Amino acid sequence: MSKKETKHHNKKAMSAASIVKMTVLICLTGNLIAQSWNFVHLKRGKVWATMHNSGQMGNILDVPGPNFEMAYPGYSNGADLSQTPNQNRGMGYYAYGEIDGVAHGYGIETREYLLEDKTSPLVDAALVKNYNMLDSSIPAEEMMTGAHTITDMGLEVHLRHMVWSNPTYDDFVVHEYTIKNPTSSTVSNFHFSHRHMSNLSQRGVFGGPSSTVIARYGDEKFDWDETRGLFYIWDDQSYDGAALLSDGVDPTEADNTVYAFGPGPERGDIGDPADAHVADATTSELLSPAYMAGIILDSGGGGTYTNITHAATGCQPTWCPQRPDHETPAYKGLADAAKFLSVMTYDQPRMSWDEAHAIHNDDTNPDGSYWERQPEVVNTAGPFELAPGAEVKVVFATVFGMMDMHKVVAGGVANIDLLAVESKAALLENVDACKALYGSNYAIADHAPPTPTDEENTLTITAKEGGLEVSFPKVSSSYQDPTLGTNDVAGYRVYRSTYFVSGPWFLAADISAGDVTGDNVTFLDPNLPLGVAHYYVATTYDAAGNESGKVNVNRNPKYADRAPNVNFPDERVYVVPNPFKQRSGLYGVGEDLRMEFINVPAQCEIRIYTPMGELIQAITHDDGTGGQSWGSVALLDYQVSKWRQYVAPGVYVFHVESKVSGQEGKSFIGKFAIIR
Repeated sequence: MSKKETKHHNKKAMSAASIVKMTVLICLTGNLIAQSWNFVHLKRGKVWATMHNSGQMGNILDVPGPNFEMAYPGYSNGADLSQTPNQNRGMGYYAYGEIDGVAHGYGIETREYLLEDKTSPLVDAALVKNYNMLDSSIPAEEMMTGAHTITDMGLEVHLRHMVWSNPTYDDFVVHEYTIKNPTSSTVSNFHFSHRHMSNLSQRGVFGGPSSTVIARYGDEKFDWDETRGLFYIWDDQSYDGAALLSDGVDPTEADNTVYAFGPGPERGDIGDPADAHVADATTSELLSPAYMAGIILDSGGGGTYTNITHAATGCQPTWCPQRPDHETPAYKGLADAAKFLSVMTYDQPRMSWDEAHAIHNDDTNPDGSYWERQPEVVNTAGPFELAPGAEVKVVFATVFGMMDMHKVVAGGVANIDLLAVESKAALLENVDACKALYGSNYAIADHAPPTPTDEENTLTITAKEGGLEVSFPKVSSSYQDPTLGTNDVAGYRVYRSTYFVSGPWFLAADISAGDVTGDNVTFLDPNLPLGVAHYYVATTYDAAGNESGKVNVNRNPKYADRAPNVNFPDERVYVVPNPFKQRSGLYGVGEDLRMEFINVPAQCEIRIYTPMGELIQAITHDDGTGGQSWGSVALLDYQVSKWRQYVAPGVYVFHVESKVSGQEGKSFIGKFAIIR
């Protein structure tokens, strides 16, 4: 064989080897992709959650975020991550079983690492969408499915987490776990627990240099509802827990933290009132108004237990040695199997935290300790005998309730006191609805018509004639109510809020279905105040009054337009407010620092300088209107310099240069002041 032929032969051999190598790599990669740790977002109901096929929830370790940790009410994350209303710090489960006389325990929650020798992915997390329940064979409007294995016991854990948009059923998430035994060994004395760690803070720190409002966690309390057989949790007054966290000692008593402003002197920070922390708060909203419960819907024929432990994320066992054993979470890498069973089968005394604390004693009555003020609720079903090929399904739910958002935003002592009445009542009503839905095998009797659009930011909102026009498709004429078999759509409602993406909502329009011409429903909201943030959401309703869920709100605010300055620069440009004193005075969340240049040309360049002539920001205005804000709530960059820092108080000079055709080069110079 010649050198040329040999070289060609080698190249062919190398190519063939490369193909084989690539094929093997692709097969291996495909296998890895098919069995990986991953997650999906559930966003159809009022509760938003990120669910992982590992059994975890939310922002787990080393996984890119931010995700949703039972956000209630849910909405997508904005530039200010502290605005995310996460209610749970973690979620997961415990499992215990015995094989041939050897005990095994496993647990996982949001802040724990997945250990390769303890668990492995089996089925990728997948999101099943069934909006408006069009497919009756799918039990929910959004459903997460996925699975993994518990290595030591050889068990498979198959997951289904489900949510709905129907207002009767949109305040909870149902968690189904089907545990299968594919091995040749029997797993006896098997117990399974669902865990969730509360963090009842609707929102955290407001953005901007004036931010001082903080929603606290770790100050929850709980009570027992005998009728429904459940513990429920709420945000109570914070206390001095320094000894608890630094020394690992549970104090017999701890002083309530004193707040000097707003309702603080009378109610402390129950419900986290935004105005309890500072004298000049821009809102009195209650930042933590929700009540929450973790419930067992189906124990699979096993017994049930409920334990309230110290949240696993509170501190590791070696940090907090004084905790009672049953209130110390079982850590999968540190606990023996007996510890798992001890935590899972301890039954919390059926009383409130206050009642338990009144008789608390570290030796004889360990419940009612301050460890339980950072609660993890452990609901357990068992025991079961899992023979080879056997399986058991256990079902849990996380349920929320909250009083009317108008009262939440109004805040004050009277509304703080109403939390214990109205938020509690809303929670228990939602628990009843959740149990009824599961009891009917997820059959919804009174169907609302389809939502006009299905997700956030799907309404068309356009500035027009000093107002805002809201448009969306009408429900198809072919729609039929699943129960009645007829098209029973009676009309459409458009709601407006000038506060935040979660409301409170005011009815802006009620449009009869018979008045809609063409394919779209269109509503002009006229004569709106300029510079004020507006949010909209649209629903449908039927002849029986059943109304669809509020799912299509615009995440970032819309503003009515100002007419452009056609006589620039003879008609001057203004800055409002000027001077800017501490805050803008605008009502909407995140609008504290909004400043606006008004009466500008349709296209222009705005430059902002210090009195010494140093350029600190340049803004291009090209939307054809006569107003331009310095930044936006969407980007959280109101009063931010080109160096991405909030500007200091002082006097500033602005220069507006027209870019309108035929007026290029015309300019105006003015000044404004910022006072803090």
